[in-house]
Amino acid sequence: GSKPVKEKNSATNFTNYQDEPEIQNTEKLLITGDDVLIEYVARLMIAIKSIREKLLRQSWKHCINKFICHYVWHTSDTRRKENNKLWQRLESRLIEMKERRKRLLKSLYKNEVTAGSAKKTKDEINLAFEKDYETKEQQK
Repeated sequence: GSKPVKEKNSATNFTNYQDEPEIQNTEKLLITGDDVLIEYVARLMIAIKSIREKLLRQSWKHCINKFICHYVWHTSDTRRKENNKLWQRLESRLIEMKERRKRLLKSLYKNEVTAGSAKKTKDEINLAFEKDYETKEQQK
């Protein structure tokens, strides 16, 4: 029978069976602080949405409000004026973070493609990025 041989890859740990052909995955998984924050805010939003806001401690509400109203945001907290719930205001920040991440990834993608030898038009680069981005988002 085959016995696993543990090998260490720089990006991940995997098990390679001796009878199977070796597959090298050149793609690396990079998790940034932004990715962690996006995931955290998404989970927080879902949790707050599932309960009544009145059950939240005042100190928690205060901290969430500080996050929502922080100066780093490009858009103002317009949902506050509309008297929306806390989860809806968090959702606005979540959308902004995802849009910001997408712009960054698009910029990095364009730099990577233009650094290569193949000459592509701006539309071809944008189309290729959108296809790649949607594929990776669906894999999450």
